Amino acid sequence: LLPLLVPPAAVAAVAAVAARIADAQMSTVGPLMGQLCALAFLARIIGPSSPAVGRVTGAYLLLCTLAAVVSVTGGTARAQMLGESTTGAALLWRLLGALAYTDELGARFAVQLWLFGGFSSELEQDGRWAAVPHRYAALLALGAALICSLCAALPWRGEQPLLVAQPLAFFVVSLWARAEPKRRVQLGGAVSVGAAAAPWCLLALSVAVAGSRASLPNLIALGAALALDAALAACPPPPPAVR
Repeated sequence: LLPLLVPPAAVAAVAAVAARIADAQMSTVGPLMGQLCALAFLARIIGPSSPAVGRVTGAYLLLCTLAAVVSVTGGTARAQMLGESTTGAALLWRLLGALAYTDELGARFAVQLWLFGGFSSELEQDGRWAAVPHRYAALLALGAALICSLCAALPWRGEQPLLVAQPLAFFVVSLWARAEPKRRVQLGGAVSVGAAAAPWCLLALSVAVAGSRASLPNLIALGAALALDAALAACPPPPPAVR
């Protein structure tokens, strides 16, 4: 009897209003959950019993936080950070956005802190990179350059700004997995997988959440990490000089 008592147009209007309310609630809850997760991670890494965070890793996390805060405040700096201008002060904001921007203090920002902060700290303390000052920073710079050059060749590159922060996290996770092949890691605190499978599990999750097209830079980053690891295995870096 309901279709006879209530006009279809009224039902459609109520459904549209309900959908808008649900979207508004999700748009509020999503960033809030991301901010809470980010604060929980930051509290864990700066606590008295927390594992040590490398200098390079910590500096990059500060850049990610700065980019997220700038994106929230809006204004000219945010437009320049996500734009395509390469002149004057806009170039500095554009470089910050390309290298460190992930999300406006939301869920993706929290995931970036967890991925990069946890895995990069361990990789930075690995003997191959900790033995020589600035070697790990050079590794990240090389990884970012490889990702940028490969992603720039994508056919839809001009449709959106180039952002390499998340692919750089996948780059780090893949190198960590190659350095610790027998380790096991818990993804999200729930699923335990081997180190070798961790990057591909994260990639599958990225495809499920963001889609294959948006996840292609992450796949490119995994390929760049594997190629670089193979090159380093064939031509290992020289040991530090003994004084």
